[in-house]
Amino acid sequence: MRKPKLVMVGNGMAGVRTLEELRKIAPDMYDITVFGAEPQPNYNRILLSPVLAGEMTVQDIILNDLQWYVDNGITLHLGARVTRIDRLNRSVVATGTNGQTITVDYDRLLIATGSTPFMPPFPGKDLPGVIAYRDIKDTDEMIDAAAKYRHAVVIGAGLLGLEAANGLALRGMEVTVVHKSDSIMDRQLDPTASKMLQTELEKKGMRFRMNAQTAELVAGASGRVAGVKFKDGGTIPADLVCVAAGIRPNVELAEKAGIHCSQGIVVSDTLQTYDPRVYAVGECINHRGIAYGLVAPLFEQAKVCANHLAEMGIGRYLGSVTSTKLKVTGIDVFSAGDFTGSDGTQDIVFHDPGQGIYKRIVLKDDKLVGAVLYGDTKDGAWYFQLMKDEQDISDLRDHLIFGNAHLGDIGHKGQQGTEVATAPPDAKAVCGCTDLSHDEVRKAIHQHKLLSVSDAQRHLGWKTPNGCTTCRPALNYYCLSSWPHEAIDDPQSGFINARALAQSREGSGHAVMPGVENSLTALIAPDCDIEDLRVIGVDSGYELYIGGSGGLKPDAEHLFARVTDATEAIECGNAFIQLYREEGFYLEPTCHYLQRVGIEHIRKHVLEDTAFRKALHEKRLFALQRYKSPWTNLPPG
Repeated sequence: MRKPKLVMVGNGMAGVRTLEELRKIAPDMYDITVFGAEPQPNYNRILLSPVLAGEMTVQDIILNDLQWYVDNGITLHLGARVTRIDRLNRSVVATGTNGQTITVDYDRLLIATGSTPFMPPFPGKDLPGVIAYRDIKDTDEMIDAAAKYRHAVVIGAGLLGLEAANGLALRGMEVTVVHKSDSIMDRQLDPTASKMLQTELEKKGMRFRMNAQTAELVAGASGRVAGVKFKDGGTIPADLVCVAAGIRPNVELAEKAGIHCSQGIVVSDTLQTYDPRVYAVGECINHRGIAYGLVAPLFEQAKVCANHLAEMGIGRYLGSVTSTKLKVTGIDVFSAGDFTGSDGTQDIVFHDPGQGIYKRIVLKDDKLVGAVLYGDTKDGAWYFQLMKDEQDISDLRDHLIFGNAHLGDIGHKGQQGTEVATAPPDAKAVCGCTDLSHDEVRKAIHQHKLLSVSDAQRHLGWKTPNGCTTCRPALNYYCLSSWPHEAIDDPQSGFINARALAQSREGSGHAVMPGVENSLTALIAPDCDIEDLRVIGVDSGYELYIGGSGGLKPDAEHLFARVTDATEAIECGNAFIQLYREEGFYLEPTCHYLQRVGIEHIRKHVLEDTAFRKALHEKRLFALQRYKSPWTNLPPG
C-alpha cells in the first residue's frame, strides 16, 4: 500500500520539531521529503551568537545530524531552494545545488519557511560588508571580517544586535551599537533595566549611539562599506555593518501559490492554511493576528500540527502566553506581561545597584500582571506561572518581590488555609520549558539512561532547544547523579551551581542540596544548630541529625540514628546523602525532602535494611571517585 507523501519546505527548528512529534505518534505514516535552503541540517539558530563569539562551533549547535534523517527514513535535499508550489498538481518544484530541477509530489504539504531579516531601505544597504545577521553564512562572514577589519557597527539594539556586538567585540573589533530609541532591548526591558544593561555593556567596551537615525551607509575607495552617516550629519567609521533591525515572516512562496497571507501565512487553530492539504508552522505564520518569534510557541505549534498530520484531529493551538528569559552577554534578564505598567497598576520594586540586581513586579486587582528581572531571574518561572494562573496574590504581596524561596508557610497556605501558591515540587513542572515534573524527569533519565542535557531534552520533548537557567542545571544534575562517571557534564550548568555553592558558603550551615556536590562532612559542633546532616560524638558513640534548615522559618534537626562506632556513622551518613541524591529534587533542601517523604521512609531504607544501606554507601563512594572539592580553587575569605 502506498504511503501518503508529506513534503516540508524549510528545515528549521519549528518544522523539524513537527516531524519529531509526528514520528512519536505516527512513525510510519508518511513518505517524508524535506527541502532546506541552507547546506546544513537542522541547527539551533539561537546559538549562532556563541558561535560568533568563539564559544561554540557550528557542529556544537546541530540539533539533527544527517544520520537522524537517514534513521527516520526522511529524504533530505540540502542547499535546495524551492521556487514554486503547484497546488493544482500538488507538487513542489525546487532548484538543487547543481542547478537541477527537483519536483516532488505531495499529499500533505508543511510550510516552515521561517522569517527573513528586515533591511531598512537606506542608501548603501547593498554594499560589500553590510550583513543582515540571520544564519550560519552570515556568521561566517562576520567571523572572517573580524579577522581583517577594525570598526564594526551594529544597527539595532535588540537581543540579536547586542549578541552580535558582543561576539564581534570578543573577536577584537571596536563596536558601536546604533539604536533609534533611548533604551536598548526596549521590547523586553523597562528603562531602568535597560540602562543597567547598557552600563554593563559599556564596561565591556561597547559604544552606543542612542536616538540615532541612519541616513546612509558610505562606501570607501575599495567599494566596501566604510562608514555610517546619520541624519544629524554625524558619521562614524565602519568596516562591517551588521543590521539587526527585526524580522519579517517569509511568505513569498505561499503568496505565489495563492495561499492567503496577511502579515504571515494565515492559519487556523489546527495550523492549516486556507488550503486544507497545506499546513504551516513557525515564524512564517499568522495565528489569530499574532506572529510568534520565540521558540516555545513554535514548539507548541509543532505538537498540534503533528497531531493533525497524524489524522488524530484532537489538538488545537489557541495561542501562547509568552515570557522572555534570556542571557544577554552573560547577564540574565527576564520579562513577561505588562512589565511597564498601565492605568490601575501598582509597582513593587527591588533595586540593588551594587549587586547588579533589579526586580519590578506589576500588580493589578490583587493579581500579578507583569514582571521584569535583571541579574537575578531565578523566580521568573514562578512569577510567570502566577500570571498565567491569574492567582490572587493578596496574601503574598508583602513577600512577593523576594521570591518563592522566601515565602515559608505563607507561600503554601493563605489565611484560611487554602492553597495559594504552586503545586508541590513532585507535581509541578520543572519550569516553563516543559510540562514534566522533577519526579517524571528523574525517572525518565534513569529508565532510559539519558547521559546528557541534550539527550534528555530530545527524549523528553523539551519546548525550548537550549533550556533555561532553571531546567538546564536540574537536567545536568539528574544525569550526573543517576549515571556517575558515564553522564556528560554540561559546562553551561557550572556557573549556576557555582553560584549556589557560593551562597551556601556564605551561611553558617553546611548545605548539601541536590545539584551542589558535597562530600560527607561530620560536624562535631554542638553550638551549630542548623544542619542538613550533623554527626555528634557522645559517650555511647555518635548521634546523627538530619533535615535542619535556616531562612525565614528555621526548622530544628531531627534525631535520625544513634550508632556505636565511627564506621557505622559514616556508612549511615553516606547512605542518607545518597538516598537524598536519588530522591531529592534539584536544589530541594533536606528539610523539604524530609517533610515530603517522612523520616520513617528514611529510617526504613537506611537503618532497618542494612543491605540496602550498604548498597547506598557503596554508590556514594563510587560517585565520589575522582571528585574534586568545589572549595579547592576558591579565593581566600
